[in-house]
Amino acid sequence: MASMIEVNDSNAQQMLNGLLSRMQSDQPAMQTIADTLAERTRATWSDQQDPYGSPWAELSARTIARRRKGDGSGKVQILRDTGQLSQTVEARGEIGAAIVTVGGGPANRYATTHQFGIAERNIPQRKMLPLDNDGQTKTAVVNLPTEWIEELVDIFSDHVIA
Repeated sequence: MASMIEVNDSNAQQMLNGLLSRMQSDQPAMQTIADTLAERTRATWSDQQDPYGSPWAELSARTIARRRKGDGSGKVQILRDTGQLSQTVEARGEIGAAIVTVGGGPANRYATTHQFGIAERNIPQRKMLPLDNDGQTKTAVVNLPTEWIEELVDIFSDHVIA
C-alpha cells in the first residue's frame, strides 16, 4: 500500500509571489532611499559638517565681515547666507536608482565649488554629499558612510520583505 503526503504550500506560494512582485519594481524602495539620503544631505547644513562628521572649514574673516549686517554682530552660518543652496536638495526614486541632487539651476556652480573646493581661489571643500574626487578629474565616486549604508540596507530589506 502506497502512502501519500499532501503538502499545502499556498501560503508559501503567496509569500513568494508577493516577494517577486516587490522585487520587480523597486521604485518605492528607491524613493524611500532617495528621501532618506536627501534628509541626511540637508542635515549637513544644520550640523555644519560633512556626511562623515568632520566640521566644515570655517568661514574667512572677510566672508564673515561681508555677511554681518547692522551692528556687525550675530551668528554667521557656513553656506547659509541666503539658504538658496540648501533649498535645492531634491530626491527622486526610479527603478534601480535613488537620486539626490544639490544645486539645481543657478546654484549648480556654487554647489560644485563648495562640494569639491577650489584650491587656486582659496575656497575650501565643504562636502554636502558623500562624494570623493581625486582633484584631477571631474569624476566623483559615491562613498557612503557606514551608518548611511546600514540605514539604506534596512530600508531596502523592509520594502522587499514586507
